[in-house]
Amino acid sequence: MGRDLEDAVTSGSDSIPKANPDGWLSSLKMTRDYLSDPLGTMRSIHEHHGGVAQMNLFGMKAVVLLGPLANELVLLNRDNAFSSEIGWTPVIGSTFPNGLISLDGNHHREDRRMIGAAFKPEPMQVYLKAMGERFSNEIRAWPEQLTFYPAIKQLTLASAARDLLGLSLGAEVDAVSRAFVSMLGASAALVRHPLPGNALWRGIKARGRLKRFLLDEIPRRRVNPGRDIFSTVCNATDDEGRAMADEAIVDHMNLLLMAAHDTTTSALTSIVYLLGRHPEWQAYVRDELLAWRDQGDLYAGLRDLKVTEMVLHEALRLYPPVASLPRGLVKDVEFGGCTLPTGSAVGIHILHTHYMPELWPEPTRFDPLRFSPEHVRTRHKYAWIPFGGGAHMCLGLHFASMQVKLFLSDLLRERTIVVSADYEMDMQWIPISKPRDGLPISLALR
Repeated sequence: MGRDLEDAVTSGSDSIPKANPDGWLSSLKMTRDYLSDPLGTMRSIHEHHGGVAQMNLFGMKAVVLLGPLANELVLLNRDNAFSSEIGWTPVIGSTFPNGLISLDGNHHREDRRMIGAAFKPEPMQVYLKAMGERFSNEIRAWPEQLTFYPAIKQLTLASAARDLLGLSLGAEVDAVSRAFVSMLGASAALVRHPLPGNALWRGIKARGRLKRFLLDEIPRRRVNPGRDIFSTVCNATDDEGRAMADEAIVDHMNLLLMAAHDTTTSALTSIVYLLGRHPEWQAYVRDELLAWRDQGDLYAGLRDLKVTEMVLHEALRLYPPVASLPRGLVKDVEFGGCTLPTGSAVGIHILHTHYMPELWPEPTRFDPLRFSPEHVRTRHKYAWIPFGGGAHMCLGLHFASMQVKLFLSDLLRERTIVVSADYEMDMQWIPISKPRDGLPISLALR
């Protein structure tokens, strides 16, 4: 899989081959192809151009870098050449600006340290206890025939509202959910300018509503904090005792709410689908989780759930919630025989890496044993990156893992997941992966 011969001859040995020609119409076609089938698009690029190629998506030119070596280069960012801020701003800057995911350098390190106080063991144990009560009550009320994705989306939003914001949203759940749908939809809008009624315009309006709500709450949380992430962030201080600015708190909470709500919803949907398709693994996970719930200290036993962890990892390999990660270059970088010039938009592709047959034999097959210790030791560290990596590794990954395990333990205690034998989950990958039909399942009473 080498570089395109014509590009190499006409443009020089260190040129970046183009995955599609310039022009508005070709950009539109590439964007539509990518939205329809991002994995197929990336496979075609890799086959024709190798690990480096220039694409034109959503009217923006970007260099895509494919494979674990590219992931390591970008995510470790040893020379500070890759900027998260420059990469993410064109994608989510209108609706999720200045969140932790899109900060660089000292600003990122300091804000991450302050927010990280909310994810230490003591508060995590508080969240764990509250989650268990909510999940169990909700699952008992679910009918036997269920469209899973919208049901779990509502549940994770209520959970995020409680654990992150310290609220019981009640009737406001639908309004907040619609706001997040609008904000996420803006990130995949084909038209990148807000015009009345279009996706970007709706996303910006939705962000304004959530911002006003959070700004009104910040003074109250500083006077009367609760045992939730929002209150902890409102009262966090830097090394000199200064609190985070109100606008920064809003930006970080918006992103945390999105991550705790939409990405967890995506992950749980994939796991439930795969357990329904593979009842033998469902039985293994049930036995392990019910034994865990019967012990005294749930938090201490979280890391001992080896079977559940392998299933979770394999589900996130097959269906990563986010397909790709963008960056911007602030220095020239050499990679794959090409010079990536300063100012370039650069992206790595999680979904493509997770299906590379040289890394994952029979990549479409569900096999949690890929994540047994002996297999993990022999695989490239950046072959599996659903949570990113390096300094920008997902801050809430342990929170999300805890949420997934607790939910599954409640679900499998009460129900058996059944997926029709002839059903195949058809995914919409952008902006967050989800089944196009919402995943119809049966939840048989045990």
